[in-house]
Amino acid sequence: MTRVRIKIDGLTSRGDIQLVSDAGVDAAGFIVGFPESPRNLTPEEVGNLLPYVPPFISTVVAVRMEEAARLVETLNSSTPSTLQLYGSAKLAMNMKGISLIKVVHAKPNTAIKEATEARQRFDAVLIDSLVSGRHGGTGVTHDWRISRDVRDAIHPTPLILAGGLGPNNVREAVISVRPYGVDVSSGVESEPGSKDPEKVNEFVRIVRGIEL
Repeated sequence: MTRVRIKIDGLTSRGDIQLVSDAGVDAAGFIVGFPESPRNLTPEEVGNLLPYVPPFISTVVAVRMEEAARLVETLNSSTPSTLQLYGSAKLAMNMKGISLIKVVHAKPNTAIKEATEARQRFDAVLIDSLVSGRHGGTGVTHDWRISRDVRDAIHPTPLILAGGLGPNNVREAVISVRPYGVDVSSGVESEPGSKDPEKVNEFVRIVRGIEL
């Protein structure tokens, strides 16, 4: 049986960290440099939160590619285990000891090409829905057949599925795509930026119960 990893993204407080760690997630996600998001944090805020993530839970910070080096320098000793990178710019420095996830949008004509290229330089690919002016947390799903095609094209490179997931559809999504992991933010919130304990726990319970 394949175990699907779970990342809860857009955490903003120590309470959020406690909630997702108690629920049994694999990764805690934070967002930096996206002021349009209600989940956006400054590098200093993330640096203050990272030490509260318990051992054995990965820490993932979403950031634009061109801002990654400056973020790592700012965080210093509170370096995350993984960066989730947006954009097409080249990294300004070698991220030694940090895993890298490249975000690819589920565009029918380009997703496979972008993901195949990304697998050469990144440790994993995250596929998300494309919404103009937004970089995630949209609550919008996409055609999971695209994600499955990408998954098959880059295998065994891990594919992480995002975009409009929640307790109501994650089972169907996982069975359709068979991803390495799932990433959720708005789908487990009571309002933008506010994680809902019931939804978080239900989401984790459902994913843990899926057999692939």
